[in-house]
Amino acid sequence: MLNKKAHLRKGYTLTLFSYSLNAPVNIEKIEYLVDGANRIIKKDPEEIKFGEYAIVKIDLKTLNSGKVLIFDKFKNNQFLGSFELFNDYFIAVGKILDIDYQSMS
Repeated sequence: MLNKKAHLRKGYTLTLFSYSLNAPVNIEKIEYLVDGANRIIKKDPEEIKFGEYAIVKIDLKTLNSGKVLIFDKFKNNQFLGSFELFNDYFIAVGKILDIDYQSMS
């Protein structure tokens, strides 16, 4: 989280920007708050605040079926595996840790 005014909660709709995608997405679940080394601090937190790191499940099902998505896990391709979240203002940056291809079909 990079914005001092924003607090992310489950169910929020944001705009995700990445190399090939500019679309609304939903925060499906906040799985963990983590430290800078990805060690779990708290499981199932209610929200993410400024300066915190989290592992979050984002729902892309709201996309139109005609869109072509080109992204990858961050460990495979840092360029295609990173993203930014916006609302009316810049909120957060992130990296894709995993992709659930079955839920996207």
